[in-house]
Amino acid sequence: MRYALCSTTIALTAVIAACGSAREGLGPTGVPSGDGQTTGTTPTETSLVGPTWRLSSLEGRDAVPGTHVTAEFGADDRVTGSAGCNRYFGHAAAKGDQLDVGLLATTMMHCGADGVMQQEQAYLAALEKAKVYRVADGRLRLGPTAAAVTIVFDLE
Repeated sequence: MRYALCSTTIALTAVIAACGSAREGLGPTGVPSGDGQTTGTTPTETSLVGPTWRLSSLEGRDAVPGTHVTAEFGADDRVTGSAGCNRYFGHAAAKGDQLDVGLLATTMMHCGADGVMQQEQAYLAALEKAKVYRVADGRLRLGPTAAAVTIVFDLE
């Protein structure tokens, strides 16, 4: 059993490392931000794809102090990042202001600090339910509808 767990952990680490290396060369893609303007067309605008986004708030509450929750959306329709304790990755395709996020895979560590695991579970669930996004003023807002923002990120 211990050997199988170690093999699974090594394989998962290799997959995560491969996903993280795909970031090189990514840049603005001209994906609409949902406000009728195209992002990534001028140096002052930001695209969903390319930068590292850091969690600012989740479901209206500030991120747990001391946690580092991130998302990196790739041109290859993938998302990777840190959920605060564990790394995650999965499918995330943007078209217009719509976002299609698939089931996310994570590493399986446990973090004992207050609120970290609860925030991580809520974050991953909210990210999987995100259907709409908007990038404006250096912030990324995600939610199940345009009127219901559940995740807010800032540029890291």
